[in-house]
Amino acid sequence: MINELEYVENSLIFGNEREGISYTEALSTEHEDLLFTDACDLDKDRSKDDCDLIGDKAMTQGVHSALVLYVSTARNIILKIQSAYEEGGMSISAASDFYDNDEDMRLLRDMDNHYLYDPLKRSSELYSEDYREHVSGLKVWHDVLLALYVIVSIGMFFLVYVPMINKLGNDSRNAWNLCKLIPQEQSEKCKKLTEIIKERRDNFKWR
Repeated sequence: MINELEYVENSLIFGNEREGISYTEALSTEHEDLLFTDACDLDKDRSKDDCDLIGDKAMTQGVHSALVLYVSTARNIILKIQSAYEEGGMSISAASDFYDNDEDMRLLRDMDNHYLYDPLKRSSELYSEDYREHVSGLKVWHDVLLALYVIVSIGMFFLVYVPMINKLGNDSRNAWNLCKLIPQEQSEKCKKLTEIIKERRDNFKWR
């Protein structure tokens, strides 16, 4: 569970090429500040006023640092429980005392119940907002590229295609005019060529 949390958190913040996740280029300035600068400077719902002091001031270094502290604290607690069971187990009273008084347990409980809720809630909202703005920006670029494509296509039609067709038409008419200069007794020898040139000429009469 802890490894999965760490994997998801790193994938969302830094991206994951294997999973095709890449949000880093879409993050807003506000979201980057929340993730890497200060996770206490926001409207409070569950957080307490001592947010900037909790866990060696990890919250003042952003959500990422706070989650790193949360994961490492959870691992420390698991190691302590495993060590207690290897030494003969833990009684109900010892487990209750561990839950109430262990420093790592109190820190994990406070971060879970109070300090992480507000920044994580705001971060999830910003992911949605950043993604919508990113998609909107891509749509603008799509429209710009489509307009450029239409303009270039129209320019190519009038600057390249139309002059080329006109030239072919003029060449065919000129070739037909030259064929009319061939003496009658010789024209039968190239009748097939004359018919082809005439057909080409007729095809370009609309020009």
